[in-house]
Formats: sequence, structure tokens, C-alpha cells
Amino acid sequence: FSLTQYRPANSEGVTCKVIDRIFDASSKELDIVSEEEAIELFGELTPYYDEWLTAKCGKLSSEEGKIARSFYSLQAALATYEALQDPNFPKSDDFGSNINELMDDAQLAISMHENGILDGYVERIEEINSCRKKSAKTHIKRFHYTAQLNFENILDIYEGNNSPENWKLSEKK
Repeated sequence: FSLTQYRPANSEGVTCKVIDRIFDASSKELDIVSEEEAIELFGELTPYYDEWLTAKCGKLSSEEGKIARSFYSLQAALATYEALQDPNFPKSDDFGSNINELMDDAQLAISMHENGILDGYVERIEEINSCRKKSAKTHIKRFHYTAQLNFENILDIYEGNNSPENWKLSEKK
């Protein structure tokens, strides 16, 4: 029995599971999580990070989101259809069983295409997605660059030879 199970998630969205894991590790331990564990513990996108990406790249309106989902269903239906036609493409027995559902979901995009108004929406969708991917990639590169520059400090802390107050953080170039 642990009282920590009753602790609510804090305002930053840290769950009880994460808090318990932090308290379970001693101050002399380094608890490294796998990618799968990180996604399970933190989710794929935290609210603050999503807000940062939205501020940087914009966000689809609810109408544009519906159009995007319909467009992606159309893309998936077309890719599925092409794969079904290709005798060299390895397929499971149920491959393509969802093509009718995909086509139903694609009706909005098909109608917009037939009326010549889909292209502008697709450009906006792709522009926002491209910005989000590029921004996330840049953010990850900067994080790893900083971590690499300061790895020696991290090792000193782990080995008990240094404390964060004494870190000599490298300047970003």
C-alpha cells in the first residue's frame, strides 16, 4: 500500500506513475527509460510542446481537421487499392478489408476535389505538418547538441564528483 497512489497529477501533467518512478529511484541511480516506456509515461506529445508547435506553425481549424482526416483517408484508400493491384506486394488475408470504410471517410475530400477546392486546404495542411516536423527535428537536434556538450557534467554528477551548481554549461554556438 502506498499513499502515492492517491497523489493527483500536477499542473504540468506529470502523472502519478512518473512521480512514483522518480521517488523509487535513489539519488545515486540513473533511471533510463526506453522509447516505449517514455511514450507510455509521457505520451507522444505533451500539452506545452503542442502549444509551442501551434504558436510556431499554426493549427488547423476544426473544419480543416475534418478535411485533413478525409484527405488522409483518401490517400490511405488509394495506397491500399494500388497495393491490392500489385501481385508482388505481400498481403495478409484481411489486407484491404477496410477500403470501403476508408472511401466512406474520404467522401468530403473527393467532393472538394471534384469542386476544385481541395488543393488550397491540402497546401495548408502540408505546410503546417512540414513546419511541425521541421521544428520538432530542430528542437531534438538542439537538445542532443546541448546534452552532448554537457555530458561530462552529467557524468560527474552521476559519479558524485560534481553538483549542478558547479556545472560549466557550454554556450550554444
